[in-house]
Amino acid sequence: HGVAGGARLLPDDGVQDGEEQQQATLAILPLTTGGDEELAYLGKGLAITLADGMSELQGLTLTSTTSTQAVVDQDLPLNEIGEALGVTHFVEGDIRADGDRLQATLRLIDAANEQQVWSERFDGTKSQLPDLERRIGSQLAAAIKARLGLLGGGFESHVDVDPRAYDAYLKGMEQLSVRVDRGARAESLRQF
Repeated sequence: HGVAGGARLLPDDGVQDGEEQQQATLAILPLTTGGDEELAYLGKGLAITLADGMSELQGLTLTSTTSTQAVVDQDLPLNEIGEALGVTHFVEGDIRADGDRLQATLRLIDAANEQQVWSERFDGTKSQLPDLERRIGSQLAAAIKARLGLLGGGFESHVDVDPRAYDAYLKGMEQLSVRVDRGARAESLRQF
C-alpha cells in the first residue's frame, strides 16, 4: 500500500461551542494493481490527482505527497500506516484492467479500527480516463464530506482533457513521485 496524499478534515462530531474539537486527518494511498506493473503508474497517478482535486473541500489541508510516499515505501500494514502518518482516516483501493476496460474500487477507512466507512466501485475505459477520474473524485469528495463532516467545496478535476494526454500526465506524476531516481525524473519530464 502507498500513500499519495493526505488531508486534514474537521468532523462534525457534535462538539459544543467553546469545547475543543479533535481534528481528523486523511491520507490517500495509491491504488493497488494486483502486481500489474503496466498499471502501477495509474494507481499512483490517480491517487495524486485525487488528493490534489480534494483541495477545494473546505476544511481540508493537503499534506506533501513526498512525505506520504516515504511511509508507503516502508510497506507497513494499514494500522501502522495510519499511526506513522498520524491520520484518523485514509482512502485505499485497487484498479484492474481488462483490455481497454478499467474497474476501480475505493474505500474510506477509519484508521483507528480499520473499519470500512464507505466503498464504491467505478467502471470505465482507458480511453475515457479523465471522465473516470472525475466520477471517482466527485463520489469520494461527497463521501468524505458526509462521513467526516465537511461543510463545503467539491472535487476539482481536469476539464476536457485528451485521454492520451491525461494518461501521459499520470505516467509523469508517478515517475515524479520517485524522489531520488534521476532516471525516473527524466522519464517524468518526457511524459509531460
